[in-house]
Amino acid sequence: MIDRKHFSTRKIVNVTSWNAPTDPTAYLVVDYDVTKALPYIQKLNKMQSEQKITMTHLVSKGLAIASAKMRRDIGRIKWGYFQRAEKIGLTILVDVEGGKDLVPVTLWEAQSDSIIDIAKNTNDLVQRTKKSQNKEHSDVVKTFDILPSYFCGFLTTVCSYLAQNAGISVKPLNLRANAFGHVVLTNIGSLGLEQGFAPIPSPIHCSICACLGKVMKKPVVVDGDKIEIREMMTCVYTFDHRQGDAAILIQFLNIMKALLEDPENFNPEKYPELPSYEELAKRRAAAKKAQ
Repeated sequence: MIDRKHFSTRKIVNVTSWNAPTDPTAYLVVDYDVTKALPYIQKLNKMQSEQKITMTHLVSKGLAIASAKMRRDIGRIKWGYFQRAEKIGLTILVDVEGGKDLVPVTLWEAQSDSIIDIAKNTNDLVQRTKKSQNKEHSDVVKTFDILPSYFCGFLTTVCSYLAQNAGISVKPLNLRANAFGHVVLTNIGSLGLEQGFAPIPSPIHCSICACLGKVMKKPVVVDGDKIEIREMMTCVYTFDHRQGDAAILIQFLNIMKALLEDPENFNPEKYPELPSYEELAKRRAAAKKAQ
């Protein structure tokens, strides 16, 4: 059932503007000054020793908050129509055993979780996978291991669409409905890479993919005309242009910048959740009636 209250004229135009084989992905490259973030991460690690906190966990927290604040534009394309997500998921792609496997760790409505909680949930699932205790991931891998590659492509396209976009589990292939998040994070900085342009992972059908580079010292102009050496990190955001354009990402990007550049003083309450298109339509109607 298609819920039409999620529509806006702009959204309909975006959805209908792209058809295969046209690529609807767009890219935004953002440099962050993480000079204050590094000691903040060190502080979290000194406060406790159970979980090792990294930049990945801090960025994950930011992505969870930012996507929740713009949830009206986070969702998937279902039968040709954009449908807003009822629950927002964040999937962190974790490299296991030097490239042997890429484990997706999905957190739901994680904007209220602490950074330590995010680290724990991520690390626990990765450890379970390494010990072959992550049954859901193991079942999917085993299924595709026995299928010929030319057939896997077709199955991945059709079945991942059913599972992720239509919300229909494909039990013969062990694909659970809505198993992946709407925002994906991959950290290539851990591989020593400064930046990269990641594609939208086709089996995941996400709205946004954030590709995190390594932290590097760079000369930066500060306070108008001074040059200082700062700790800089590049993040490349890939987003599905059918779901919107750069204008709807402004608050998302502002939140990410505020958190990563000064996490100690970040206040999420400064950024109200964007009103739904249904609410905006009601406001316009009320304003027109009042004229």
